[in-house]
Amino acid sequence: MSSPQEFHRFSQLPGELRTAIWEIASIPEPVILSYMPPAQAPVENDDGGEENESSSDSDSTDSEASSDTDPDSDPDEEDEAPEIIIDNLNEVTLPYPALMHTNGESRYVMQESPIVNFDVDNNGAWLRPHRVFDPYSDVIMVQFDDFLGHMDDFLRLSPNFRPLVNQLPHNHAGDLHTPECPRCRYIWDQWMQTLNGEMMRMWHEYSDERRSSRRTANIHVLFQRMSGESPNDAAVLTSMRMVCLHPNLHILQEMRTPAAVFLGGEDCGFTFVIPNAQYRVIYAWEWPA
Repeated sequence: MSSPQEFHRFSQLPGELRTAIWEIASIPEPVILSYMPPAQAPVENDDGGEENESSSDSDSTDSEASSDTDPDSDPDEEDEAPEIIIDNLNEVTLPYPALMHTNGESRYVMQESPIVNFDVDNNGAWLRPHRVFDPYSDVIMVQFDDFLGHMDDFLRLSPNFRPLVNQLPHNHAGDLHTPECPRCRYIWDQWMQTLNGEMMRMWHEYSDERRSSRRTANIHVLFQRMSGESPNDAAVLTSMRMVCLHPNLHILQEMRTPAAVFLGGEDCGFTFVIPNAQYRVIYAWEWPA
């Protein structure tokens, strides 16, 4: 008798059913994109040359990380897979699909996928599978300090937010908020105070984890879009919650579900936007169990 992982009669199924199964199997899994902040501008050193401000910080960080290495960990495991860095959300690099090697039928379905795209070289080889970032399934991950330092890149005043807007006249035309407008800036500052309070509440939920961990846990913020009832993008909610990522490891060690902050909607002054930046791709098998 066949084991639960084997099904020797698959080829006897109707062709339409086999194709439907291949199509379901061809849907790629969600990914986490880890935000990489822009590099700091180089500054002149004492010798008159230039050096990157981030180099010294990077060196110190690496030395601290190496000193915290878990003696029980295998250093070879950390370098098993190379890091995948992307700078275009329309081309999120994917692992090479197994369906391209299963049989001709599965390969044809994979090549005709409306989701996954390939680069085809002059020899007809199908290379570099990639797809467009999907905000409803994929996740943006930002280091807590990076988010605090680049908030303007991630947040916009919600165009649907009206309570304060109706009370404060603007000195620009149109309904869109602009940071150059002092009235808009006032609204921004008011909501920023509220958001900072919420983030500090989330931060305290993880303070015990940082103290109890043998190695200092890096706190990251996850952003994931949620479907809203309104057709307007500003009413679509974005969930914001924190996770722990331990140094020297390329996987999320722990993903709790604390109370999340929601951005967007008519009762929130902020809406979330995805900045144009570089991202490191974290695949599903790197996620916690």
